[in-house]
Amino acid sequence: MEFTGERVIEGEVSADLFHEHISRYKFAARLLAPGSSVLDAGCGTGYGTYELSLNQLQVLGVDISSEAVEYATKRYASSNLRFETQDCSNLELDIKFDAVVSFEVIEHIQDTDGFLASIKPLLKEKGKLIISTPNKKMYSDAIEGYENPYHVREYYLDEYVELLQRHFSYVRIFTQDFMQGICVRDGNELAEVVYLDDAYQKEDSSFFIAICSDDELPPIERDVLFPLSSNNILAEKDRYISVLKQDVQARDSIIAHFKKSEQEQVEWNLALQEDQKRLMEELQFYQQQERHWADTKKLLEEAAELARKETLARDESVYGLRAEIKELYRYIELLKK
Repeated sequence: MEFTGERVIEGEVSADLFHEHISRYKFAARLLAPGSSVLDAGCGTGYGTYELSLNQLQVLGVDISSEAVEYATKRYASSNLRFETQDCSNLELDIKFDAVVSFEVIEHIQDTDGFLASIKPLLKEKGKLIISTPNKKMYSDAIEGYENPYHVREYYLDEYVELLQRHFSYVRIFTQDFMQGICVRDGNELAEVVYLDDAYQKEDSSFFIAICSDDELPPIERDVLFPLSSNNILAEKDRYISVLKQDVQARDSIIAHFKKSEQEQVEWNLALQEDQKRLMEELQFYQQQERHWADTKKLLEEAAELARKETLARDESVYGLRAEIKELYRYIELLKK
C-alpha cells in the first residue's frame, strides 16, 4: 500500500510521525481494563488497532477504505483483532462496545453530528468515546497558505469541546504535544511530568484528545509521557534532518537543472535576437538598394527619353540640311546652263 499522506503506514513514515499517532493508542489502552471490547472507528492501516489488541482488548477496526482494511488484515493478524470495511459516517453494527476510539478522523467527516450520534448506540452503559483531532491554530493556521486536501473541517479547542458536549454529558480534554527534554528518573513507573517552564497553554497544543461519556468519568492520571525507547530524541531528529537535507539536495539539483535550461533558453533567445537584428539590417540594406535602383531606373528612363528627343531633333536637322543641299545642287545646275 502506498503512503499518500492520508493514512499512516508503519515503516513508510518518519519515526516522529508514527510516534505521534501510536502514542494516542497507547494512551487509550491505559484507560481500558483487560478484556474490554473496543471499536477503532477509522482504523486506517491498522497499526493502532493492533496496539490496542496487545493490551488484552477485544478490538474491531473499521475503515471506509477496502484497500486499507485488506492491508491491515494481512499485516496485523491476531485472535482478538479483526477488521471490516465500514463508512464511519454511517456505522452499521449490531454490537456494543466498552469503548470507541477514533483518532484523527472527525476532521475528515462532513456530518460530524451524525457521526457522533451514530457512535452513542454502539457504547455500553458506561462506555467511553476516546477521540482526537489536530488543533487548527497549531496546524493549518500555523503555515501560511497550507490546506490539508483530506480535511473537511478543523477545530479550535472551544469549537471541539462545544461539538462533543452536544452529544455527551461528560467531556474531558487531554492535550498532546511532541516535546523534547531531559528525563531524570529511577526504576519506578513515571507518575508525573514536571515542566521546565510555565508557558504551557492547552489552546496552543498540537492535538486534542477527548474522553467522552454519559457516565461520570473516573479519575485519570494527569500526565502521561511516552519517551522513545532509545532515550535519544536528538539522534532521531538528526536522522530526520539528514533525510530532509537529502531532499533539499535533490530539489537543489532539479532547480539547478531548470536554471541551466533557463540559461540555455536565454542564450538561445539572445542568439535569435542577434539573427533578427542581422536580418533586419540586411532587409534595410536591400530596401535602400531597391530605392537606389528605382531612382537609377528613373534617371535612366529620363536620360533615354532626352536622348530620343535629341535624336529626333538631330534627325529633323539633318533632313533639313539635306533638303537645303539638294536645293543648292539644283541651283548650281541651273547656273551652269
